[in-house]
Amino acid sequence: HSEVRMADTITDQVARRFQDSESVPAGLQSVIDTVLSYHPSSDVSVLVRAYQFADYLHRDQHRRSGEPYITHPLAVAEICASWRLDAASIMAALLHDVLEDTGSSKEELIEVFGSKVAELVVRGLIADRTSATVKTAVKSLVGATGNEGGPRKGRKGAKA
Repeated sequence: HSEVRMADTITDQVARRFQDSESVPAGLQSVIDTVLSYHPSSDVSVLVRAYQFADYLHRDQHRRSGEPYITHPLAVAEICASWRLDAASIMAALLHDVLEDTGSSKEELIEVFGSKVAELVVRGLIADRTSATVKTAVKSLVGATGNEGGPRKGRKGAKA
């Protein structure tokens, strides 16, 4: 039961942080515009919710450049949207580092976003850990967006 209470607590904290926000977060609008261009009836509120969750969990983390860490998941989501992937895949792109870099768990992702999104996040983490080819491809794609450098503080396992 502790995972469920933790998920409720984090979900409540996310809701409080964004309760007065009626607009789409900066940076996410271009992802949403791209998704709506190829899937006009898509429920983009799930993308906003995934962004808010990731942003909250990465709130104390920064890229080596000093930018907020959320700029990296946003860049990955932008790439996925340009590939015309479905909403679950783009949600997984936004959430792809929460298991590795925050106190979040697969169970929490299942509780908040469902098993499909959680499984995509886990599969991405496994591929990232086991495949040098995937790591190289992702680094080159993210590098192409000009969003280089890993998190600077707050990331578990980050080198100083």
